[in-house]
Order: sequence, then C-alpha cells, then structure tokens
Amino acid sequence: MSQLEEEEYRLNKLEPFQRMASSTKIDMAKYSTMDPSEARSLLPREIWKGLLREGMMVILGGESKAKKSWLSLSLGMAMVASDEFLGIGISQPLEGERRVRVLDFELMEGNIMSRFVAMSERFDEDEAHRAIWNQVDIHHHRTIESAVDWIEHVSMHCEEMDRGDLLIVDCLQALDLGDHNDQGIIRRELSRLQAVATRTGVCVLIVDHFNKSSEAKGKNRISGSIAKAAAVDLIILIEADGSFIKLSFEHRMDPPINPITLAFDSPSEGFRVVTEEEKADRKEATDNKKREERIALMFPDRSGRYTKAEIATNIARSPDTAVVWIKEFVEVIETHTPGGKLPNLYSLKKDA
Repeated sequence: MSQLEEEEYRLNKLEPFQRMASSTKIDMAKYSTMDPSEARSLLPREIWKGLLREGMMVILGGESKAKKSWLSLSLGMAMVASDEFLGIGISQPLEGERRVRVLDFELMEGNIMSRFVAMSERFDEDEAHRAIWNQVDIHHHRTIESAVDWIEHVSMHCEEMDRGDLLIVDCLQALDLGDHNDQGIIRRELSRLQAVATRTGVCVLIVDHFNKSSEAKGKNRISGSIAKAAAVDLIILIEADGSFIKLSFEHRMDPPINPITLAFDSPSEGFRVVTEEEKADRKEATDNKKREERIALMFPDRSGRYTKAEIATNIARSPDTAVVWIKEFVEVIETHTPGGKLPNLYSLKKDA
C-alpha cells in the first residue's frame, strides 16, 4: 500500500470519529455569561415535579407482585388527566395534549384492560374521563412470536411521540436483549434507547423486576444494577413496608426526595399517600394483634394456671423462650408461688 493510499485509509477510518467529535462538542460560549443562580434552568422541563423530566430514562424496579404495573399504569393515567399524582404536581405540556403509551409485554389483553377499567372510576369528571381514553394508548405484545429488535421497536414509538410525552415499557425482562446480568449488554442496549429519549424529549419509564437475591438491598437488587444505574436518570423502587408500600427514589438530576409510604386499598381508589399517624396506628394494631396471638398461645385456657414448662409446650418453644415471653407480658400475667419445691404457676390477671 502506497503512502497516499495509507493516508486515504487513515482519513476514511477517522472520518466517523471526527464527525462524532464535531457533533458532540458543546458550544461553551452560550453558557459563559450565565449567572450560576440560573444553572437549574438548564435542566429539561419537569413533567412530574422533582422526579420526571423531558427526555429522561427511568427504571421502576420492585419485587414480583409489588404492584409495579399498577403504579406505572396509574401514573400514566394521572399524567393526562390530573395535575398531581401521590401529592406531587404534574406539569401540563406547553402546547397540545400530553400522550402516554404503554408497551405491555407480560399481561393478557383482558388483564391489563380490566385494571385500566377499574382504575378509570377515579376519573369521573368528563374532561378527565375523556383524557384517559383518548390520550393513553396501550400496545399489547404478548402474542408477538417473531424475533424483533425490541430496543429499535421502543425507539420507533419514541420517534412517533412528542416532547413531554410518557412511554411506559412493561417490562424489561420480557425484551430479548441477552443476559440481563451482563452489564456490557444491558448498558449498550439501554444507551441506544437513552439516546432516542434524549433527542425526542420523550420520558421513558421501564418496569424492571428485582433479582432473587435476598442479601442485596434497594437498587442493588435490580439485575445488572450497576449498568442500569449508569444508563438511567432516575431509579424508582417499590417495596413492601409492612402492610403498606414504600416508594423511594435514586436521582441523578434533582435533589433527594424522601421515601413515600403508599396504600393500595382497591383498584378503583388507586394509590394514596399514607400519613405518619396512620402508619403509627397500623403498627400499633399489628403489635396488638401479635400480642394477643402470643397470649392466646401461652394460655389456651384463659382462666387456667400453667407452669413454665407447660407454657413452653404451649408455644412450642424452649423454656428459656417461655421465660422471655412471660417477662414481655408481665403486666397481664400473675405469678403464683405454691411454696416448697413446687414450680411457680402463671395465669392471666382477671382484667387482662
């Protein structure tokens, strides 16, 4: 190969990288005179205040049956029909109407639509009711059998939507991307989608399952969590919190937000924020129930008298544990000392 040919080969090889360098270089001059107090104005426009912004990619992760799909669908409905969700404000589009698309890969059509119909009861005003039926599109993929480049497919939906719209993908595990624990694969595939979301301004929310690890906590339970944390702008975690649900957030753009405790009483009522007073009342009720259950085990005959050994048999625990339980309920247990070598007897006080 001649020197001229070598030079031409080198230039051809470098040309794609030179184009990339030119297209990615930021014009620093337009920011140089900006006051630092205006810095946050450079962030993409908010959609769900303090959480979702235009062009963001978000993962909603949680255990199986944690109501991830319920939450994502409920959020989507609120995005077009309400000015708030879970007490957090929703910004309306600057022009036109916001649209939401749900790409469902797991549920049967009847399953997802039964949820939608049940939750539609909350939107009883004409305008809100019209919005959820006209501005939310649901695409059902469970019957698709052919091999598809799913990231390309999701990207196509982004291209068809407008800045500030919301695209929900439920769920990531159903997309055949390869090994979901392979960080290289996951990072590469999500980066493709991230680029389209950033360019179009569509907010993409991806539902993701926790792995089966019982040792990892929070976002570390998401398969390939390091790669996903690097690719997305926000991770929302939905986890059991006793009889309630805890929603927590891992941000990249916005200041931290404290976890939110939720209740899901019925599909028609949807999710609601639980107050600290209600949490305390529920904990007290749970503790009282546990207390009554333990007392019932210790004293199957509430008027009877039992030795420590008999109480241990009743609760199917060791005598040492029986002593711990007796001390725990000392205010309702009466101790009887027969004297001599006879063991103490225990009974419930009359007003217990």
